Amino acid sequence: VAAAFDMDGGRPGGIHITNSLNPYAWIMVGIIQSPDRMAGWVLDINRQWVDVDPEADEIEAGGNEDVVLTFDATGIPSEVTLTSELQFHHNGVGGQTILPVSMEVSEGEIHTTRQIHLGIGWNLVSINLQPDDEDVEAIMSELVDAGLLAMMKDGSGNFYRPAYDFNNIPGWFVDQGYQVLVTDDAVLSLTGMTVFADAPIGLEDGWQIVSYYPRQPVEATIALSGIVDHLEIAKDGRGNFYVPAWDFSNMGEMVEGQGYYLKIDTDDVIELVYRTGEEEAASAGHRSVYDEPGRLPVHAVTGGNMSLLVTTESPLQEGVEVGVYVGGELVGSGVLRDDVCGISVWGDDPFTDVVDGALSGQRLEVMIFDDSGLHAVDYNVVLGGTTYETDGFSVISLVDSAVQPSEFGIVSLYPNPFNGILRIGFHLDGSCEALLKVYDLQGREAAELFRGGLKAGLHEALWDAADFPAGVYILRLTAANRTQIRKVLLVK
Repeated sequence: VAAAFDMDGGRPGGIHITNSLNPYAWIMVGIIQSPDRMAGWVLDINRQWVDVDPEADEIEAGGNEDVVLTFDATGIPSEVTLTSELQFHHNGVGGQTILPVSMEVSEGEIHTTRQIHLGIGWNLVSINLQPDDEDVEAIMSELVDAGLLAMMKDGSGNFYRPAYDFNNIPGWFVDQGYQVLVTDDAVLSLTGMTVFADAPIGLEDGWQIVSYYPRQPVEATIALSGIVDHLEIAKDGRGNFYVPAWDFSNMGEMVEGQGYYLKIDTDDVIELVYRTGEEEAASAGHRSVYDEPGRLPVHAVTGGNMSLLVTTESPLQEGVEVGVYVGGELVGSGVLRDDVCGISVWGDDPFTDVVDGALSGQRLEVMIFDDSGLHAVDYNVVLGGTTYETDGFSVISLVDSAVQPSEFGIVSLYPNPFNGILRIGFHLDGSCEALLKVYDLQGREAAELFRGGLKAGLHEALWDAADFPAGVYILRLTAANRTQIRKVLLVK
């Protein structure tokens, strides 16, 4: 696009386009000679303060599309309001709809409402404002009335169980994080006064759940770099962890709305001030990208876990997947990158009717999934132990990958309990005819999931139980004159 600008007979020079003179507009500034003067022309409104995803798209008749707006007040003066608009063009009646978009920039703390999105199961959450009403029963009332809240816990072990009309959580405090168990996806709204991103959070010796204050995502090793001398381990709600002493992190970015576990080693109370600048990057710990396994299942969040750092004594194929088992049940998985990975080993959730994770004291068995299939593997303990302990930390080194394939049987059930589709992983140690069926507790056949010939190796079957009643079911795998049964719990 070309445009002509009137110089009133003068000669232009030193042309520059900037938004530094006006943060909400792109301005072309130039020096004009004869007579000497400076002139400016507004070229376009600066809309970098709002990002729209997607910027443009087409929606078929009867369809729908989520449009996400992200606002950024960085560098914009306070006490101003910026405006823009979203345009929707319809090829039928009505033609065009325009929705106004605005952002009011204020200085200091503000009174506002923010939302936390909760996924089915356990969530580790926080909010960067102090609620007007600190009472958790009042805050959670909408979720309770909708039958969605099963459990809430704070970092001190206090809990709220609506079904039993019991609560001993003293209140919702801005500097703390909370565990929330919901039976379906939900949105929690809280209203109160915000806090500054650099407000200090007091930390004591041992474990605590803390809030995350900044609005923008920040790499965990940068955000926590101010307390690295006292930080033993940090964990997010998915069990990913950062251990400065081992120069390892797979946490990625810390984000608004999430809570975080911190284990601190200190004789005194220290303060956490989140750091957000790149100047901390050089001194931050090792950063690694979290890879979700593609062949081994990812265990459901059960509310408690231990952290396992896996290394190797000899190089393995890049991208090898590592599974951790107790009693033949998968309790954690990860992907080796540069011969290292961090695995969250999930413990049993005591609020379910089946054992769905490791129990304290159970020995951890390790298997790897490479191009030749699923194999057991030996390991040496570098730090910690060989058994599961909630909030424990162990470092192991894999020592022998040239082992025999895993034995016959069901190796993983995910998720368990489940409320829709169950993924069943099973291993065959030779080519054979296989049969996988589901029975109820009265021994009646409920479903046939697979029948046919298979080669040796790891296989997966799906059970869509949407039309089945809730309850305990029995899976029965039969192949080569051998049979294995496993229990699963379907919840509604």
